[in-house]
Amino acid sequence: MRSSDKTMLHAAKWVTLSNFANQGLVGAVTFLLAALLNPAQFGTVAMAYLYITFLQQVTGFGFNSALVQRKELHQRHLDSVFWLNVGSGVFFAAIAISLGGWWSRLNRMPDLAPMINALSAIMIIEGFSVVQVALLQRSMQFKRLAIRDNLATAVGGVIGIGAALFGMGAWALVLQHLATELTSVLSLWGVSEWRPGLEFRWSAVRDLTDYSLKTLFGRIGSFAQNSTDSLLIGIFVGPAAVGLYRLANRLVEMVLMFVARAILTVSLAHYSKYQSDLPELNRNFLFGSRLNCIVTFPALAFLAGASQVVLAAIGPQWAGAVRVLQILTLVGLGKSVVFLITPLLQAASRPGILSLNLWSLAIANALAVWLGVKLFAAPEEPLLACVAALRAGVFVGLFTPLLLWQANRATGLSMRSLAATVRPALLTALVMAGSQWMLASVGIWGIITNRFLALALSAAVGAGVWIACISLFDEETMGYVRAIVKRVREALASLGAGKILREKPCADHLAGK
Repeated sequence: MRSSDKTMLHAAKWVTLSNFANQGLVGAVTFLLAALLNPAQFGTVAMAYLYITFLQQVTGFGFNSALVQRKELHQRHLDSVFWLNVGSGVFFAAIAISLGGWWSRLNRMPDLAPMINALSAIMIIEGFSVVQVALLQRSMQFKRLAIRDNLATAVGGVIGIGAALFGMGAWALVLQHLATELTSVLSLWGVSEWRPGLEFRWSAVRDLTDYSLKTLFGRIGSFAQNSTDSLLIGIFVGPAAVGLYRLANRLVEMVLMFVARAILTVSLAHYSKYQSDLPELNRNFLFGSRLNCIVTFPALAFLAGASQVVLAAIGPQWAGAVRVLQILTLVGLGKSVVFLITPLLQAASRPGILSLNLWSLAIANALAVWLGVKLFAAPEEPLLACVAALRAGVFVGLFTPLLLWQANRATGLSMRSLAATVRPALLTALVMAGSQWMLASVGIWGIITNRFLALALSAAVGAGVWIACISLFDEETMGYVRAIVKRVREALASLGAGKILREKPCADHLAGK
């Protein structure tokens, strides 16, 4: 393995471990909150949070990526960006509150305005973390970020579940978001050594503006293409439909978070080292894509094949999201392929190309979803499935090929090499989906009526299929798995040896030796 691969793996290790722990917590919290609340409550908070999230994209001005990518960085850049983000957080929080009533009336949801007033504090809180996060990412110190993320998720989850148990309804989700953000910033200041000075220079901001504005343009486009479907469903259909759609989408995103976003997090800082060496940059991209797809493809295939079992375990009120979840896994597969193209183009100093592509997708996605909602007067569940299918068609059929073509133009990325990279993952995913379909077709879920036992059995079969397939299709990845298992055994053995050494003197003393 090359030294660059080892560097990326070492950095990704902590992010991956963090994601497994973090998404385990997120999954547990989501599972419990979904069981305690109903789709309409989820949908109401989702519409408030989407409104806040859009303003968050503007608040940061894209300076986080600019700080990570820039070769020469000085204290004046850090101080100026810090105070600009703090000030913009306060400004956009005021904007959020002043327009909250309009957003509430547009969606015909009177409960939205007070929730927006509360959630607007997130923008102020986040302004105190942008520079610290960028510096930790720049120096590849992802262990500290992992500690921060897991602690914040745990605290937010406990508060959210507690509020739901006390009957606070949708406000339990609001408190969860606020507690998570506040804990995140407080813990970040504990693990980060950087502290802001009082210097502010517009010249330092201008040094970063060209790159950051292109990144910001792309982020808004990414938000638009990821959220337009939920926004239109909320406006034209209602909060219960949004709740069903958002939960299905959240389950897909949770799968992507495990490995895809772990590698994505470390990639910009890692790829930026090779921005002048395009062959090596592409080789690192293919290496990251191989690690990502061999886990993400089969996991998404499992989610599609076992969707009925997964949603039944959460609660009967979510049965209407089965077909939507199955279709949205196709979007997840497309995202798995193109996820790392974002940092690839950013590292190659092509954020403008990426932004144009994202906006093209956002416009196409918005038109497709709007037509689906307006033209198909179907009941709620078929309508949601139609919207999901339109989004999948636009993303997989239009955006994915376009972005791959742009990557080929910008860096010379070989499509044949990429196809060879993802082939083992695709074969594994097909076998995974087939195994879950066979479990359902033989009527096993009619015999096992306990929903939690059914989910456990389905997951156990999926894990066995994954191990068998990577042994057959991808010996290189299987070598990584064996190495991880070996290290875990060695760590457990060393712990056991340490325990024996600690206990032996006590045993000798009791024996009179």
